Amino acid sequence: MMAKPKGFKFKNVIILITLGLFMVVLVACGKEKIENIQLSETEILLDLGEEYLVEATITPMDSNVKVEWISSNDSVATVSETGLVKGLTAGKSTITAEVGSIKATLIVTVAKLEYNVIFNTDEGSIMPVQTVRRNEKVIKPDDPKKEGFTFNGWYTASNLVVQFDFNTPITANTTIYACWKEVVLNINYDTNGGEALEPIEKVHGSFLSAIDLAVVPVKEGHSFKGWFLDNEFTTEVVPGMVIESSITIYANWEVNEYTVNFDLDNDTSFEPQNLLYGSLIEVEQPTKVGYEFAGWFRDEEHLNAFNLLEDTVFGDFTLYAKWNIGKSTVMFNSNGGSKVSDILIDTFQPITAPTNPTKSNMLFTGWYKDIGLTELYDFNTPVVGSVQLYAAWRIDPAVAKKVEFELNGGEFPVSSTDFFIKYGLKPVASHTKIIIDGNPWDTETDDEYLYFQRTAATGNYWAKACLKKNALGHYEVVDFVASGSVIMGNYDYVISAWDQSGAINNFVMGLKIGQIITVTGMELNDEVAQRTPFDRAVVNVYNASAAYEIAYTNLLLSIPSLPIPVKDNAKFAGWYDNPEFTGEALTRLTQGAKLYAKWVTL
Repeated sequence: MMAKPKGFKFKNVIILITLGLFMVVLVACGKEKIENIQLSETEILLDLGEEYLVEATITPMDSNVKVEWISSNDSVATVSETGLVKGLTAGKSTITAEVGSIKATLIVTVAKLEYNVIFNTDEGSIMPVQTVRRNEKVIKPDDPKKEGFTFNGWYTASNLVVQFDFNTPITANTTIYACWKEVVLNINYDTNGGEALEPIEKVHGSFLSAIDLAVVPVKEGHSFKGWFLDNEFTTEVVPGMVIESSITIYANWEVNEYTVNFDLDNDTSFEPQNLLYGSLIEVEQPTKVGYEFAGWFRDEEHLNAFNLLEDTVFGDFTLYAKWNIGKSTVMFNSNGGSKVSDILIDTFQPITAPTNPTKSNMLFTGWYKDIGLTELYDFNTPVVGSVQLYAAWRIDPAVAKKVEFELNGGEFPVSSTDFFIKYGLKPVASHTKIIIDGNPWDTETDDEYLYFQRTAATGNYWAKACLKKNALGHYEVVDFVASGSVIMGNYDYVISAWDQSGAINNFVMGLKIGQIITVTGMELNDEVAQRTPFDRAVVNVYNASAAYEIAYTNLLLSIPSLPIPVKDNAKFAGWYDNPEFTGEALTRLTQGAKLYAKWVTL
């Protein structure tokens, strides 16, 4: 029981010692000497209600003291214990920061700060000046207007380099500048059935010149009479007209008049007829004793028939009457088949059917009396007068179908020409994987890919087979360089391989002048970028005899997908079976046809 008070006394001693040490530390800190106070600003300008944090730097830097902040005029500006100054009313106040006897001051000026924002529209519509409080944002106005120009944004300076950001706080009087873009207008030519003319561009407010109007289109059988502002041709276009909007001007034409003469080859004559271009000729049928009239022809040799019901006036010309001496003539139009000679027979006698004509890939099914092939001709019928018969055909399913392509200014790239290799022929060589316009020195690809260069140069130590399109549209090897340089512009493509690329080099070295090169498994056009690899592309090599002898014609046992042509500045819009591009575009065929490429100008 006596030990407990001793324990309490020991604890009290420890507490007293600890408190004594703490007091020593406090006394030492309180005696720390402050040498200087430096404020981050000596003078500031504040807007009404604006705040600004002033920082005080105490020397020595590690001093642990509290800074006292005092405003000389709290009605003008207040200051918090952390140095945050806030402007209240217009006027001035001195802010003091002190630690003991060390002080530092700054002058605060408070005012209602507003700035003018001017919109320089460069002779466009006037924009009102906006007055903006400091650090607030200017309101973006409606776009100004300027005749002949479109507004293209606001900029920070007259050099129109940096666009003005309307989220920028305004801190000074500011001018922003309008940017304008000239309006470019189109003058479109409506040739009213004549040859098409490309439109021209004119800047708004410019003049239509005599040169602009000197463009004279061509229209068969017509004479050009000038350009007009309307398709009723009431207002003629004259040089000096101010262009204020895109317009269309219309070609006015006068139909030409021609003289048609008649050579009857008998004892009578017909008066010449003066007729307009495109009109039909009305003339009575002539007679000649002992002869049968066999029709009108455009030549004395009676080779080019003229049909009064269909053919029209095309210029000054003479029509020649054809006669048959007491006979009737049966004429055979084989509709593309082998020629069948006319048969001359005594009138009212039947004729024996001639040997059937032949036509590649077609089976002959008979002779018809009409071009529409609706009425089959009976060879037991007595012949009276001249008779024209028409051959009817059907596709022979045992042989190929004929497909012809009219490109209308386009062409087939090398990736489409395999379509025109004769059916069933195998290439003499082939290689899979090509790179278009690749880097011949790329060691990662030169032993796997065949380089198919259009514009990119090849190395001097690379074998090169130079290709150029021949008259049939196939790409033919026209030159071969085992080592050395070539002029790329002389060829359409150059196939190349490094002399150390093994099988790739052997493939190129094996190519011969006169061979035909095709590519399948890819679509090659002007949009293909350089160094584009085609892993599924196959380069096929054929001898020249493998190509059809008729350009862009094919005979097929089965019709695959149709080839895709290309054309500069145009987009392919499909194949059609008529030149008027009516109906749906074709992607596959079930019978022979002539196909016409449709293009859309870019």
